Amino acid sequence: MIEGERRMAACEARIVELKRSKQDTTEAEAELDAMRKDQRILEQDRQRLLGHLQP
Repeated sequence: MIEGERRMAACEARIVELKRSKQDTTEAEAELDAMRKDQRILEQDRQRLLGHLQP
């Protein structure tokens, strides 16, 4: 989870830099969107597993 957050932050920073230099951000934004979706799925799975561990 932490690594995913770090990677998303790096991707967000890259998008900001691309925008500053007036470059196309389409691919980077698509990558970030995919990362966010994956991160949500991982978080849902994590919560589900934690729920099974609680009495």
